[in-house]
Amino acid sequence: EGLRSDRNIVLYAVKQSSSALLFASSDLKDDKELVLEAISNSLRPLQYASEGLRSNRAFVMEVVERHRGALQFASQELRADRDLQLFEARSCQDGGESPKT
Repeated sequence: EGLRSDRNIVLYAVKQSSSALLFASSDLKDDKELVLEAISNSLRPLQYASEGLRSNRAFVMEVVERHRGALQFASQELRADRDLQLFEARSCQDGGESPKT
């Protein structure tokens, strides 16, 4: 777990390649700031975030507001949430960014 648990090393790694989040420790996959950095250019690493973050309504809303299409990586329960679906649709209309997926 050594390097995979070192926040500074993992943060550096995700800045170089966002997919490096895949190799982070479970604790770091639950680190909101680190995950937000990882998805700044591509949403794909969001699938490697902890289930806790992907189930956290406030976190998912923040990501959806910033990135078009982010709801697809949320927990199954939140993906089915009608209010979140409408929120994502409104965010897209308001010009939410669309990073590579």
